[in-house]
Amino acid sequence: MSYWTPPPMYQQGGGDLDPVLFTIGDITVTQTSVIVPHGRYSLRGTVWSVQNQTYVTQSTPSWAIVIAIVGFFFVCIFSLFFLLAKESQVHGTLMVTVQGQDGLRHTTQIPAYNPMTASWVHQQVNHAQALASS
Repeated sequence: MSYWTPPPMYQQGGGDLDPVLFTIGDITVTQTSVIVPHGRYSLRGTVWSVQNQTYVTQSTPSWAIVIAIVGFFFVCIFSLFFLLAKESQVHGTLMVTVQGQDGLRHTTQIPAYNPMTASWVHQQVNHAQALASS
């Protein structure tokens, strides 16, 4: 999966600079436009949605297993308490879809690396939806 990074400014039809406010995956949002790989569309009236397809797994970290095995020869039963240590890992993606007039329909996937990814994506989509309704 490749990620497209837009240049910092885009030219609007009248020659005025339209600065990039933020990007969500390969969707770029300016004050008046949504820019996707297949074109530029008006931001007004767009509808945004997020599908959270992430899940969290817990497992015993490798450092705890090593300490439990090595420590078993020195401290016996107490070193086995290290096997109770757990670490959480986030897997999956968040799918952001934008729909609008003129046939705009684009979906992008954002990989989730940590628990904060979902809140960041929701915050960006809420900001885009607020700009679209103003």
